[in-house]
Amino acid sequence: HMLTNQLESQRLYFTGRMNNIKRSNDDVVAKTKGELDEALKRHAECKAKVEVARDERDLHERKLAAMRKQTLEVGDKVQKLEEENKALQQERDQLKATILEHMRKQRDAQKQSDEYIKD
Repeated sequence: HMLTNQLESQRLYFTGRMNNIKRSNDDVVAKTKGELDEALKRHAECKAKVEVARDERDLHERKLAAMRKQTLEVGDKVQKLEEENKALQQERDQLKATILEHMRKQRDAQKQSDEYIKD
């Protein structure tokens, strides 16, 4: 009978220890699962933020490409306007020279006319 009591006592002791270990393991598993769930949640949030950032980057890159294209177009227009302006300045200078020449000839003719009338 004593042996039976001792065996029963050991069984109860080890059963209790196993239950404690199991509870402890269950607590660790639950805590770890909670931490994992939180980490997965943060990962998903970060992943979503990265996607938003990529979309914004792509949008900004498209806008930048459009602005570069506009800059090139404006540069071309400026160059054409500068060429036109140079041509107009040359034409103005030629017209001015022609007008001055006509005015000089007119003065000379007036001068000759005045001299002819005096004589």
